[in-house]
Formats: sequence, C-alpha cells, structure tokens
Amino acid sequence: MTIKTKYNIGQVVYLRTDIEQDARIITGITMRYSGVIYLLTCETLETPHYDFEFSTTRNQLITLNIESNLQEHE
Repeated sequence: MTIKTKYNIGQVVYLRTDIEQDARIITGITMRYSGVIYLLTCETLETPHYDFEFSTTRNQLITLNIESNLQEHE
C-alpha cells in the first residue's frame, strides 16, 4: 500500500497559531481513521498536528502582533 501525504518527514513548518513562529521539523507521520497526523518537533518537544494547523511559510504578521491588531479595528 502506498500513501501519499501533503508533507514529508524532514520538512520545516510553522504552526499557524504560534506567536513566536518557531520552526518545527516533521519527524513522523501517523495514519488514523480521522486522517493523517504529523508529528512536529520543536527543540525537544514533539506534538501531533493535522495539516491545516501548520504551513511551510512563516507568518511575519503574527510575530509582529499585526493580525490581532487588524481584527480589533474591524
């Protein structure tokens, strides 16, 4: 059986909700009934995430706290 995933082990990604936008490395991929779970490692901490929770590009607006400021003015 061959399963294609959106991301590969070793790729550097960033959590969409991480204010610091620290780089994380994909260190594992788990298949579940609910979908593909990616194991992301930052320093010594490994956490499970779905693919919609992270991106391959760093969001500079979050690090500068601009996104939340924009939402407050809407």
